[in-house]
Amino acid sequence: MDELKKALGEFTLGLLKMPFRIGQGVYRALVLTYLWAWFMVPGLGLHALTLPVAYGILLVLSLFYRLSEADMEARKKADHVFLTDMLFSVVQSSMTWGIGWLTHHFFF
Repeated sequence: MDELKKALGEFTLGLLKMPFRIGQGVYRALVLTYLWAWFMVPGLGLHALTLPVAYGILLVLSLFYRLSEADMEARKKADHVFLTDMLFSVVQSSMTWGIGWLTHHFFF
């Protein structure tokens, strides 16, 4: 019975995390659309990306990203990892967007 409660608790926690993960993906897709428009469209003559297409590209790329077993075990043990991952992702995407903006506006 304890295993069932633990499994249900993890499932519920996973469902609660889902909106945050989707929001994180949408934000990263937004950053990708801007970077694509700034660098790929004029540089390579490609079409601009829409937000759903950029989100789809990120989903496809996420299929090829896998954590090592040590990272997976460390994540299971730490309670604060989800919040840390979310903050790191937002900061990383924002920094990339900012560097892209500076490059686009001052060097193109």
